[in-house]
Amino acid sequence: MRRWQRSLPWSPWLRTLPRFAEHWPRLPGQYSWWAGCYGGAVIGEVAVGASNVQALAYVAAFAPAEGESVSGLSRKYPGSSIPAHVVVTGDHTYMARDHFGEVLAADAPADLIALAAATQKFVRIGLDRVKVGKPAWLDLPTFYLVASEDKAVPPVLQREMAGRMGATVTEIASSHAPLLSHPREVAEFLDSACDAVGLRSS
Repeated sequence: MRRWQRSLPWSPWLRTLPRFAEHWPRLPGQYSWWAGCYGGAVIGEVAVGASNVQALAYVAAFAPAEGESVSGLSRKYPGSSIPAHVVVTGDHTYMARDHFGEVLAADAPADLIALAAATQKFVRIGLDRVKVGKPAWLDLPTFYLVASEDKAVPPVLQREMAGRMGATVTEIASSHAPLLSHPREVAEFLDSACDAVGLRSS
């Protein structure tokens, strides 16, 4: 049976990483995890030592190595439109709603862009500067979907991270949010990764 588990919003995960890492291996069955954007940093940490996690898949996601942070990676290459349109409110940030589409999902339907902009998760200031430990992708099969039209995470950075992971790479002409603009292709990417590690539909 295919069991793809998407990562949850970053802030709650960071508060519960030790507890989650302790209990996840007790769940029955075998799983693969996928994440987009900063969720890539989360799955790389939480999957360490989890014997029932068989693979990791990254959809236009950050994949920091030990000692790196999302913030550090995001400044490595030019091309991201996030800094120009991020809004700070209290101790959190979010993407300006009137620029959400052009930065994150320019090729998605207008109604989905409006919904995503209105329901986006706020990110606590400073979380992107957290340096990760030894990531699970050093020991697990990895798969990476590069979004070649991404205005948030530069495609050159995506290709570099995928290359150093030794990931099986698929490219798609998509914005940062292929789940909104190319859902079928994302599903096919995840299915092919499942097939590669023997997690097939029953």
